[in-house]
Amino acid sequence: MNQTHLKRNCPACNSESNTFFAEKNGFNILKCAMCGTLFVSNPPADTADIYGNNYFWGAAEGFGYVDYDTDKAPMKKVFEDCVKQISEMNTGRTGKLLDIGAATGYFMTLAEKLGWKSEGVEIGKEAAEAGRKKGLKMTTGTIHDLKSPEKFDAVTMFDVVEHMKDTRSDLKKARALLKEGGSLVIITPDAGSFYARLLKKRWHLLVPPEHLSYFTRRGLTQLLNETGFDVVQMKAPGKSFTLEYILHTLLRWQKLRLWKILLNLVNKFPRLAKVRLSVNFGDNMLVLAKAKSDL
Repeated sequence: MNQTHLKRNCPACNSESNTFFAEKNGFNILKCAMCGTLFVSNPPADTADIYGNNYFWGAAEGFGYVDYDTDKAPMKKVFEDCVKQISEMNTGRTGKLLDIGAATGYFMTLAEKLGWKSEGVEIGKEAAEAGRKKGLKMTTGTIHDLKSPEKFDAVTMFDVVEHMKDTRSDLKKARALLKEGGSLVIITPDAGSFYARLLKKRWHLLVPPEHLSYFTRRGLTQLLNETGFDVVQMKAPGKSFTLEYILHTLLRWQKLRLWKILLNLVNKFPRLAKVRLSVNFGDNMLVLAKAKSDL
């Protein structure tokens, strides 16, 4: 096992103290000795190419989505609950919402149906274009490419902070884009969860270079505090997936011939492939935070 790695500070607490954790997909993963956050020591210089057509449609590279909108449809209830919580944090009112890592705009569409005016940022060119074809306001690129003269009432980051090369910089930018007291909602893998600690290198969410940082609750709380946020709540949300997506994930994770056989079988019956299953291994965290007023 190659244990050589570049020295890199923890993306959560900025500690220089870390140890080699694992090698996965040709990337070295380090573990922070202070907060337990896991992170890739040698991230690729440019990750934009990962998020092309093959990422959002077809899962042809062994990761990503079979069909983004179809795969996210089982999460509708979770997303609707998030919008309701954001409205409650906004004193019961709707407002202007920015979705980072918006993909094709599935969540943005739900938010608009619930009264929010939404805007999105997506690094994948094809996905961003698909969102624009739905009539959504979408910027192609990262949060730093957004040119908005107005501030937002809420920023959402669903399954995206683990993909960021510089999460600290991106969160600072999110704070700058939020109104005082505005809301931030994050869903991301929890590296400190029992399931993640049990599986270690075999954890199915440990997939560099798609995922670059794997935060713990302690690490993410510190990072949010240092970038201008107060954490209101952290919890382990349940997630729902199509059977087809689950089998794709199992095949990527374990590479067993059984999953390939089952996937081929399921794909012969489209209605079976789209059956929705709910799971909660407790290895994701949903974070609600408020923008501090002392910046």
